[in-house]
Amino acid sequence: MIRNLTIELAAVAVAGFAACSTAVCRAEDGVLERFHRENEGRALRRLPAWVLPEALFCALRDVDIEDCGTNVLNRIYSLCRDRLDVNVLTWQTRCGLDLSSPYVEERVAEAARSLKGSGISFILFIDPRLVRNEFFSRWPDDRLHWRQFEVVKPDAYGTARFNAKIERFGGHMLYGTKDKYSWWKPGRIVSVRAVKGGDSATARMLSAEDVTCTEKAVSGIVRGLAAEETLLAEVDFPLNQIDPCSPHLLPFMHEMALRYRKLGIDGYCLDEWGFQSPMAAMTEHRAFWHSAHFAAEYAKRSGGRDLEKDMVDFALRVDAPAVRAAVNAYVRTIYDICVTIEDDMYATNKRLFGADAFVGKHATWWSQLGSAREPLHNGLDWWAARRDWAQSDENVPVPADTGMMKKFGSPLWLNEGYGNNPRHYVSALWRYALCGGRMNWHGIVGGKRNDYLQRTYQNHVERRYHKIADMFSDDAIRTEEILRLLPLMTRAPLDCPVAHIFGHERFVDWMDPACGDWGKGLAHGLGQMGYYADAYPASEIANGTFAVDQDGFLRVGHQRYLAVTLCNLSANELIAWERLAAAKKLNTRVFFDPHVGEVAAHLKSAGAVRQAPLGKTGFWGGTSNLLPESDGTMRLTDVTAVRIKGGRSDFAGDGIDGELETGGVIVKYKARGMFAARAENGALTGIAGGEVTHVEAPGLLLLLDSPEDIVLVRLSDGWHGVWQTPRYKEQIPDAFRRLAPKWVRLRGMAGPVGNK
Repeated sequence: MIRNLTIELAAVAVAGFAACSTAVCRAEDGVLERFHRENEGRALRRLPAWVLPEALFCALRDVDIEDCGTNVLNRIYSLCRDRLDVNVLTWQTRCGLDLSSPYVEERVAEAARSLKGSGISFILFIDPRLVRNEFFSRWPDDRLHWRQFEVVKPDAYGTARFNAKIERFGGHMLYGTKDKYSWWKPGRIVSVRAVKGGDSATARMLSAEDVTCTEKAVSGIVRGLAAEETLLAEVDFPLNQIDPCSPHLLPFMHEMALRYRKLGIDGYCLDEWGFQSPMAAMTEHRAFWHSAHFAAEYAKRSGGRDLEKDMVDFALRVDAPAVRAAVNAYVRTIYDICVTIEDDMYATNKRLFGADAFVGKHATWWSQLGSAREPLHNGLDWWAARRDWAQSDENVPVPADTGMMKKFGSPLWLNEGYGNNPRHYVSALWRYALCGGRMNWHGIVGGKRNDYLQRTYQNHVERRYHKIADMFSDDAIRTEEILRLLPLMTRAPLDCPVAHIFGHERFVDWMDPACGDWGKGLAHGLGQMGYYADAYPASEIANGTFAVDQDGFLRVGHQRYLAVTLCNLSANELIAWERLAAAKKLNTRVFFDPHVGEVAAHLKSAGAVRQAPLGKTGFWGGTSNLLPESDGTMRLTDVTAVRIKGGRSDFAGDGIDGELETGGVIVKYKARGMFAARAENGALTGIAGGEVTHVEAPGLLLLLDSPEDIVLVRLSDGWHGVWQTPRYKEQIPDAFRRLAPKWVRLRGMAGPVGNK
């Protein structure tokens, strides 16, 4: 019980606190209006996913779907229902069975039955890679091909031997299985050519002898080369992978979605979708994607060019303007096809499962932005692959996360969490939160387990269950409870004063010195000074992502930029930028390929918001995704100030007290882990905090003897509150109703740290 509650409303300031203008209800408050309207007077076990997705990822390998695993799977579903606050379970098969096999379908139906009515959305991965067998039973020729080239110098007798080996490659959808995407059927020779000086115009066709074709390699001998010539051998391997350009693919995916909707799923998703995992031969530009459908799509984007001929120039590394334009058209084809499929997935989810359907998981694959692999996998489509919530994986840089967040209009970004033990997860929760993010829960992976994870397991699946159960420690659950209060008070995202736009065309052009350069040093350098940048590829200019507001400032959604940094833009992208900038007088300061210092000097003089500085390392100790430490203050685009301190002396959040300035108002507070406040026009319009015992602001004095999780927010119809407590059936105290007449009760599982 609340032992002692003191609330004082100073008469002279009541108007400022209790009756401020309804203008504070901005566009981003629409979700809050709906949440509070639909749930007033209710006691909620978990939040709706459309308010805040608290997602757990579950991947099932062969051993997980065997009979011995059924009981453990049911225990996992019970764990989700009864112990955790998660409201989304994403379910993926990583096994030898096709997703559409009767046995797997029964496991899907079993999961749907177990989760029905729990408030947990059951999201299934219906990915083309998981239903290949059924697809190929209908359209066996709609396969993606791997076209590989080998360059060999002849010996003194004009003879050259070639041996083109295809690497064995798979992907995350097939972990734990023997089934891979390569080594499906024997390859074949497409051509053997003699070439002088790397000039494709000098090529002459030859024939090969002693040819051997297997699933793993194609080899042969070619005679009759001149001393100044080199052999260019071209071979083709059909892959056990659906051609993403197949005209049958999207109708087939619609059929699968309808099929599984009948089994009870609440939506479906793609994860790291794209052309298959590019291996060394492709990143070295000795191998390229090919199919008749892909060649036709390429011709559309290249002005009718012939992919067969252009691949020869690619392999010979011919550096000419026409070839570099062809390289861009090649990657653009990959990008466009992937975006088309991602867009269709999003639209189909909303059409079949409703506007609130959670469309999740991420397009990010090789998450170290700058890798040679990502453009050849999806064309770097992260910002164009629409989601309701910006979502990423592993080591994606924070500037990319916040840029996607602004593009998609979500108040938070989500990153999949990994760790060697539960405390790694709790640490990541606080560090993500301080730079505007949250965690999508993923299984504990890698490394040595701490003593409290050492158990005796009856089987592999039992061990998998305990990994999931153990990573949700009391500290982790309590941290989630505290952090989920913030989006119940404000839907505004982290304020990042810099739009960092890097050249997309040059980034993906493997012949360009700027290939793979997204301006990491600049974006991270500014972030380490507290000036956060939202990163975007320059293709987002043509995509209509940017606008210039009536005051002449560049904007993306609710984010107004004080500076824009343009790095490595191509001639085409510069033209697109100039058109945008010429539409109105631009008051946002523009920098071309700048140094950190000159941008920081402008931001300081302009009074730009400074956030908790990015640290020297990321979550895994590298420099790919620099994160702030778990102690600092951040500011959102609606002037909300948020104090966060967690993961140090107490992993469920340290005690915090002090003052926050927001909208010209000083708010004094005592809380744990997180406290946020917002004021406008000199009036307080919202507070949110974990284990609050003291709040003092103009018009408000709140003193509590026992710590309480509380949210107060002014919406269009007045003040609303959220009280989070383990005391699930207890009524809202009358004293709380003096603060706000309308309340939602939210059940916490772990309870205040002070009450443990």
